Amino acid sequence: RLTTVELGAQLLSSYDSTISHTSNQTDKNLLHQSSSSLPNHTLFNSLSSTSDHIRLRENQLIRITCVVTRSLPAAYLHFPYDIEYRIEKNSTILNDDKTYRTILVLVLRINRSFHKRIFHCEATQTELINQENQQQHHHRIYSKKLWLDVL
Repeated sequence: RLTTVELGAQLLSSYDSTISHTSNQTDKNLLHQSSSSLPNHTLFNSLSSTSDHIRLRENQLIRITCVVTRSLPAAYLHFPYDIEYRIEKNSTILNDDKTYRTILVLVLRINRSFHKRIFHCEATQTELINQENQQQHHHRIYSKKLWLDVL
């Protein structure tokens, strides 16, 4: 049964509107690095298990990754927001223990309308209750929340 959806965020590009240039810095993992270890990115708070609140600048790109590691039957992952984003990966893999790992990776360009917005991923699992009548049971869970401050 579906129990956990993991959510991660990663900075792909840094845009500083005060000096109008795009940095070549890539793949600064916001989940595992503190803001003090990111000298070129002092406006970032790291994401951790206790705080999922980050500060970003307008026009920065972030990669959001949602993962369900072990589910049976396979889960469907969804980013339930009517905003523009690009899907990099959306796949389901059969694990050695016959459970499924589902991964959704998307890239999002930060804009001012995301200020004070809360994002999460949603996983849905559908199970047949009675195969003769094709009755289905839908089980839905949500990832932790990602709170954005856009400067």
